[in-house]
Amino acid sequence: MRSTTFRALTGAALTAGLLGATAGTAAADGSHTVEPGDTLASIADRHEGVSWRDLFEANSDKISDPALIFPGQALSVSGEQSEPAEDTHEVQAGETLAEIAGVYDHVASWRALADANTDVISDPNVLFPGQVLSLTGAETAPAPEAPAEPAPEAAPEAEQAPEPAPGPETETQSEPAPEPAPEQQSTASAGVWDRVAECESNGDWSINTGNGFYGGLQFTLDSWQWVGGSGYPHEASKQEQINRAEILLERQGWDAWPACADQLGLR
Repeated sequence: MRSTTFRALTGAALTAGLLGATAGTAAADGSHTVEPGDTLASIADRHEGVSWRDLFEANSDKISDPALIFPGQALSVSGEQSEPAEDTHEVQAGETLAEIAGVYDHVASWRALADANTDVISDPNVLFPGQVLSLTGAETAPAPEAPAEPAPEAAPEAEQAPEPAPGPETETQSEPAPEPAPEQQSTASAGVWDRVAECESNGDWSINTGNGFYGGLQFTLDSWQWVGGSGYPHEASKQEQINRAEILLERQGWDAWPACADQLGLR
């Protein structure tokens, strides 16, 4: 009989057989965390009295095809569905990192969540149902609310002098109404930029983690230079970063900060 090998696939290549079988992580609570190279057959071999078919049936809520298991999935090896720990999140179908970060008040941002799970996530845009993400290391204190700005006082209306009555041989002439001044495009207040920075970088205006994003508002170097910035964003002052962000906002809108703009209700 021809045997079939079911290998765990990574997000980078959905191709069976790229990696050799390795020892997965088996927890004392009867669960097993899939690692690259694991197969249902190799996992079953490490648990007495369990077959790959038993594993498939016990985890039917996570595995639709026994040939497709993914690193980071927590599989039950006891026949009962395993529950993720309180400091973890099990990915559901269709979820994104931004949506997951928005569920937990103590998670700083989707980028912090990705950085805390580099052993599980190879591409932040690719998640798989059943993956267990750690929330540890992605926490932040809740962002302080920006103080409410007082509404500007209305200027007192100027008293209008009565119009003179027309003389017997004079005609009244209506003066043309003054043209309205052109509207100025409103820019975000300093309090809003503080909230964006709190979401993007935990409020660290000099941060550089080596992931290609710099400063409190997480500029890429290309975006920084596009809006006239010199040097590196994290080396500039907070006010200079805000000045460049105002230009980027005028050119791209809040799409330049998609995840945090959605989380803060800015678009």
